[in-house]
Amino acid sequence: MSVKSLLLSLTLVFWVSAGSAQGLLISRMQCQTTYQGIPFAGVFEVQLFQYASAVPQGAAGLRQQLNLMIRRGQAAQIPGTLVLMGEFQGGGAIVHIEAPNMVGGQGTGGIVVNGQAHRATHATFYLVQGGVIAQTEDGVQIQYVCQ
Repeated sequence: MSVKSLLLSLTLVFWVSAGSAQGLLISRMQCQTTYQGIPFAGVFEVQLFQYASAVPQGAAGLRQQLNLMIRRGQAAQIPGTLVLMGEFQGGGAIVHIEAPNMVGGQGTGGIVVNGQAHRATHATFYLVQGGVIAQTEDGVQIQYVCQ
């Protein structure tokens, strides 16, 4: 299926149920990174949020195509809003990541360590080929390599 025909299919499906607010899991990636010399491993999930319930449960081929687009760094071509969520562990810490409003393959969100939301680090996240890049508010770049 070409990207053009995929977008047309998605557009038609989205028109059917405008106004839905239920996310649809389209990608789950095992990832790792190193931060300040400490290795971290975990999972990123990407959900198609805007109008997602219009994609029928039997649309496995369409979901697979969206997953491939995420993994190839082509998220900017997916219409609608994506939500990026992640959980990583390393060095005795648990890190939660959420970017609730990703459009065009990028969006802002937060990085919370050990549940201390009041000390969250704000970051811009980019879905790129082979993973995710986080650019924190203090200029640190963290690259997550995903499978």
